[in-house]
Amino acid sequence: LVTHLKMLLDKDQILMYESKGPMTRIENGETKHLYFSSKFYYFHNQLIKVEEYGIENDIKKDRVWYYSDGKPMNDTLKSEQDVKRAEVLLKLSKTLMKSAINKG
Repeated sequence: LVTHLKMLLDKDQILMYESKGPMTRIENGETKHLYFSSKFYYFHNQLIKVEEYGIENDIKKDRVWYYSDGKPMNDTLKSEQDVKRAEVLLKLSKTLMKSAINKG
């Protein structure tokens, strides 16, 4: 499996980070294959938006999270699962930022 990564930088600022590719998961003992994409958007090195989508059995599911002041904007979250995912994405974003800054 190959994952494609793209990062857009402007001097010392990250503008966008994208990860996409095939993914395999095991659910209830059944192996499922899907295509997945996560795209992180930044403004002045602060996460402002994450877009994700997955395609499984030709069915596309997508979701968007918004952030302000380093926190998820709760009014855009629809379920407890959204809240948890928003926090995971924020933590992942911080790791991406450290990596980008260290390489830049």
